Amino acid sequence: MAEIDETALATLERAGIQPRGGFAEWLTQMAERARLQMEQTPVIGEIGNGEDYKYCKATLAAYRKVKKEAEEGRKSITSQLDAAKKAVMSFTSDSIAPIEDGIEALSKLQREYEDRGRAEKRARLEAWWEESYPQLALCTGEAAEPLVPFSRVFDPDWVKRVGELGRDDKAREAMAELADGIAAAQSEIEAAGLDPDVRSLALSRLFDTLDTSGNIAWATEQARRRRDLERVQAAVVPEAAPVEPDPENAAQAAHQAPPGAVPVRRRVTLDVPCAPGADRVLLVWADDDEELAAGIVAVKAAGLHGCVGKVVF
Repeated sequence: MAEIDETALATLERAGIQPRGGFAEWLTQMAERARLQMEQTPVIGEIGNGEDYKYCKATLAAYRKVKKEAEEGRKSITSQLDAAKKAVMSFTSDSIAPIEDGIEALSKLQREYEDRGRAEKRARLEAWWEESYPQLALCTGEAAEPLVPFSRVFDPDWVKRVGELGRDDKAREAMAELADGIAAAQSEIEAAGLDPDVRSLALSRLFDTLDTSGNIAWATEQARRRRDLERVQAAVVPEAAPVEPDPENAAQAAHQAPPGAVPVRRRVTLDVPCAPGADRVLLVWADDDEELAAGIVAVKAAGLHGCVGKVVF
């Protein structure tokens, strides 16, 4: 048996749970019972036949009986300990009940004071932002929302420290710095001589993100991507229902197609320097070599590659 903790036994005795000697004696008896049981029915290494199986089953029952007796003895003591613990906690709480009531009342007052101070400071800062920068903070045009409402510039850290709830200087400095940065970035965009679409994109990004750097470069790249997309879309000929033209008038009808006519499929002969890489052909009408050269440049700029040749009707 493991060595008995004399300090633990003394604690039980002081609590009046179990006489010190009686508990130690009970522990000694349980340890002896466990030792004798293990001697009488030792653990086997394997089950090789039916007799071994019966022995294993009976031994488990005997082991569990000893364990159950020990658990019942433990519970008889721990239940008393639990009851004593609850009683001690209850008596202690009752003894300082006035203090607990005072803590609750003062804590409530403290929270209310802090919340009121935070709300007042936020209101002061919002009023200052709207008075100082009305074009940003208020609806001065057709939009339903202002360009930069206070909610977008507010930093929760401004009202985090109770000791700073009466001071607005740091928050005002931060808001002024942001407004100055927005004004400088807007002036830079206006003075850059950008195309109207690029200028509009740059200003939109500035006020959408409040990021005062990189707006012109971003807008320029977006405009390029839009133009690339427009060229690709313009280069793609929509498919239409197949039309079988009159062979005798096919060439004449093709050259006399009115502006805006819907493209149609026609059976033609290709005169190209190599075999087409796909079964589709982009047809570009050109009256002379100069228009043909310009059409080739536009097609390549749109990302379309392949053989270039003439169509023979």
